[in-house]
Amino acid sequence: MMTIETAKAMVNEELKACKQELAIKDTARELEPQISNSEIEELKNEIKSLQDANQKVEEELEMGDMVKPCARFCHL
Repeated sequence: MMTIETAKAMVNEELKACKQELAIKDTARELEPQISNSEIEELKNEIKSLQDANQKVEEELEMGDMVKPCARFCHL
């Protein structure tokens, strides 16, 4: 037979576990935008790099220079 004190302790432990799980989920939700913003920033930087490389190629073509393949952008 379970005493009231034992049942109360079990309920309190369950409540504590639920609160911890909720805190973890809240923290994860707060971090999601940071991760997304970080990924967006990385993509913006990559786009800028590609635009700069494209501009350089266009300038070289206008000057009649031979375009040298760039290993970083060969996959495009």
